[in-house]
Amino acid sequence: MALTLLIFRHAKSGWDADSDHQRTLTELGQQQAKFMGEQLKERAIQPDLVICSSALRAKTTMDLAMTAGEWECDSNITDALYNTTVADTLNLIKQFSDHDKVVMLIGHEPTWSELVQALSSEAVAFATAGMCCLQFDREHWKDTEAGTAELLWYEQP
Repeated sequence: MALTLLIFRHAKSGWDADSDHQRTLTELGQQQAKFMGEQLKERAIQPDLVICSSALRAKTTMDLAMTAGEWECDSNITDALYNTTVADTLNLIKQFSDHDKVVMLIGHEPTWSELVQALSSEAVAFATAGMCCLQFDREHWKDTEAGTAELLWYEQP
């Protein structure tokens, strides 16, 4: 049974905030997040779990995409995906429950491009609200390693 990892960069955000962590989505960003949620629905992909950066722009992206895509799944907000590294994110992936076959991570650049490169050896430059789908020919998340994923697609609004 294959495992699927969806990697989703937050939508377009503004710069008018007290801190980077509190940046909000622009009107365009709100439209992008909704569009990407709808796109996943059209692909008939339903995440089992969404894990999202604690940054406001990422949380808002998640909320809008989940509503637009009608994803009925658990979601977790974590500081672990804000200013993370590829190594730390890979360690997080290895801890996923095998019950969750399709997991989405919502976070930031440049980590997402670097993560896709590490996992699939494919180069992807994430635009805002860009999303990719990686598939692992593995039964257990703990067995995921660099170079073991296949990039199935990348899409952006």
